[in-house]
Amino acid sequence: MKKITKILSALLLSVMAVFVLTACVPSNAEKAKTKMKEDGYTVAAYSVFLIDGAEEGITATDYDDGKLESVTAIWFESVDDAKEYYSNFEESDSELVKRSGKCVYFGTADAIEDFED
Repeated sequence: MKKITKILSALLLSVMAVFVLTACVPSNAEKAKTKMKEDGYTVAAYSVFLIDGAEEGITATDYDDGKLESVTAIWFESVDDAKEYYSNFEESDSELVKRSGKCVYFGTADAIEDFED
C-alpha cells in the first residue's frame, strides 16, 4: 500500500509540474492586447486574412534598454489550422516560434516570455 501511495504521489506531482510549467498564452487578441499593454508594450491588433484559417492577430513592441522587443501572435479558427501553419517553421526556430492551442506566436525571447506569463 505504501508503494502505491508513493507512486501515485509522484505521478500527481509530475502532472502538477506540467501544468505549472505550461505557458499561459492569452486565448484571444483582445486579452493579449490588454495583457501586453499592461506590460508596457505598444500593441497593434488586426484581422489576419492572408493566412488560411487565421482569425486575428496582434503585434506588440517595446523599446527597452536600447533593445527592441517584439512578439507577433496569430489565432486560428482551429487547432489543426494552427498546427499546419506552425509546421512551416524549422525545428531550429522552436525557441522563437511557438504554438499553444489555436495560437502561433513568434518574436524575441524576452517578448515571448512576457506574452506567456
